[in-house]
Amino acid sequence: MLCDPMTGYDARAREFVLHTPHDGAQKHWISLAARNARKGVVFAKLFTAAQPGPDGAPDPDAERGDAAPADAAAAAALRDASGVPAGHVNRGVHAFLVDLRHDGVPGLDGAPGGVATAPGVRIEDMGHKPVVNGNDNGRIFFTRCRVPREALLNRFSDVGADGRFASAIAGARKRFLAVSDQLMNGRMCIAASSVSLAKQSLVCALRFACARKQAALGRRAKAKAGGRKPRTSWHVVRTRRRPSRPSTETKFIAYASVCRRPSTETQVCVG
Repeated sequence: MLCDPMTGYDARAREFVLHTPHDGAQKHWISLAARNARKGVVFAKLFTAAQPGPDGAPDPDAERGDAAPADAAAAAALRDASGVPAGHVNRGVHAFLVDLRHDGVPGLDGAPGGVATAPGVRIEDMGHKPVVNGNDNGRIFFTRCRVPREALLNRFSDVGADGRFASAIAGARKRFLAVSDQLMNGRMCIAASSVSLAKQSLVCALRFACARKQAALGRRAKAKAGGRKPRTSWHVVRTRRRPSRPSTETKFIAYASVCRRPSTETQVCVG
């Protein structure tokens, strides 16, 4: 799942602190979250203390404008909302393996069968849906949820026990693209499947309309010569199908345009 919480590092406890700062940062429609999921991969913005570079140079991430607000009031609001100390630097989105539920461990809310949400985790059912009610979709909030330092999936970046950040990739944006590469590919596959399904549906509908013949309705129409005609010859059918073709073609052009862009230039918003 991908959400927008903020993550600070507590060097004394050697733990990360996940927090959902506002309602817009929650993740909706997570499959199997409402009742069954025990673990989740959470993508969150990681904040750590600024680290001067060689010869006292400023932190490279702070130089790129990724630092927390320097204004005292803004920094205090950020600290109160997310638990991130003022002056910490945004290292970009990173992935964490988080326990969502524990057997017999009390949490903020419980589930049947003696399984409770982990401390700092709140899960809500999305409720009844028109279809696919067998999939227990839910939404997840974090309230100062603490996870061990080892929960960070550190293939590209890591945080030492003392809180020092290290990464083989320079720049928060590039780290996000590297960490979420497979997730973004999955989103593109969903978009490709949707466009393909729309195209095939349009082709089937047009073929049926061309092959299916229908007689005119009404006494005046029946009196006219010509008998049964293809459905595409009727004005009402042409009017109904007119928006479908340009809509499908526009979606295909948009999808192809995104695929042709380099990954470093593509701005992707996943909610």
